Formats: sequence, C-alpha cells, structure tokens
Amino acid sequence: MKRSFIAILTASMALVACKDNEVFEKEMYKNEVALISSDYHNTFKEVVRLTGEEVIGYVAASSGGTHAPDKDLVIALEEDSEPLVKYNFAVYDNSEDLYAKLLPKEKYDIMDKRIVIKAGELTGRTMVKLRPDGLSPDSTYFIGLKATGSSGVEINPKKSTILYQVIIENEYASQAKNTMYSMVGFANGLSTAANKQLFPLTSNSVRMVAGMKPLI
Repeated sequence: MKRSFIAILTASMALVACKDNEVFEKEMYKNEVALISSDYHNTFKEVVRLTGEEVIGYVAASSGGTHAPDKDLVIALEEDSEPLVKYNFAVYDNSEDLYAKLLPKEKYDIMDKRIVIKAGELTGRTMVKLRPDGLSPDSTYFIGLKATGSSGVEINPKKSTILYQVIIENEYASQAKNTMYSMVGFANGLSTAANKQLFPLTSNSVRMVAGMKPLI
C-alpha cells in the first residue's frame, strides 16, 4: 500500500513538473509585442533639427520571446490622449500651467498607422513626418499612441502605449539639454561676466530668455 502511494505521488509530481515546463516553454516562445519606449511613463524622445523642412522620425515595436515570429505580426496604432492626461497628473499634479501638450495635428503625419514585424525579424517601425518649425521651446509636445493587435497578436499591456516626444534643436541650442553661453566684458570700468541659456527658435535663431507665452 505504501509503495502504491509513493508511486502515485511520484507520478503526480512528474505530471505537475511537465505541466510547469509546458507553461514555461510557452512563455519563452510567446511573441508578445511592445511599443519601444523608455520606462519613464512610456516616453520616447525624438530630437529633431529645425531646418525649415520636414523631418523624418519613427515609432517602433519589438517582439519578445526566445525566437523571432514565424509569421508577420501586424500592430495597429490609434492616437490616444489618455496617456498624456496620466503623465501630466503624475508629473505636474495640479500645476496645469506646466502641463505637456499634444503636438498640433498640422505638425505631423503618421504615414501608416500600423507597424508590421516581418516573419523572422524582431522589430518593425512606421514613419512619422514632422514639421517642427514654429514649435515653442517653452512647451513639451507629445504624440499619444496606443497599440492594438490583430488576430493572433498579443500586446504587452505595460507597453501598449507610447508618448512620442518631439524635441527641437538647431546648431546653437537644444531642448534636449541646457545650452549655456558664457560672456565677459567691461561695464563702467569694471569687468563683468554672466552665463546665459539659449533656446532654439528657428534653424538659425535662438532666444536668450524663454518667455511665458508659447508660440502655439
């Protein structure tokens, strides 16, 4: 009787182990799709040069799993303002004057509102045409997007949205980092020195002190 009980227990443990291995293998091989972004509120920074012309950027997605997918994975993109609402409240709370903004519609075109990860590959992307001239260096601009999968495509729920940030710069200054210029001189017979921060306006112009009123 005791031997029979041990045999049954051993068989049960083996079945459980096999089932656990099956689940583990499925997780390893599962091609779960995620929009490529940082862990900071799912933001992605696209630094674009002010040239007076359109600039090309990309929104990308990746497939997880041990192996590349054996068929094309198609991810649809929808514009969604909800991620920006959550971002503003999380970062700025009730200070609405500091809130980031949605990039104005006339400033961009998403060429194809879907991303295709080809069979045998791990990433795919879609092109975004940006027209950054005229954006204010005082403001933070995002395109809010949400991914939805077609049949058979599983989206990582933690990476199903993206805040695509457009950051402007020119040869002399950038929103991406503080651009400081030092100056020295003489006033009333005394030497003087100062550091000034510059902000990009157009391809060849900057502003020394950011104003309070945005251009857009």
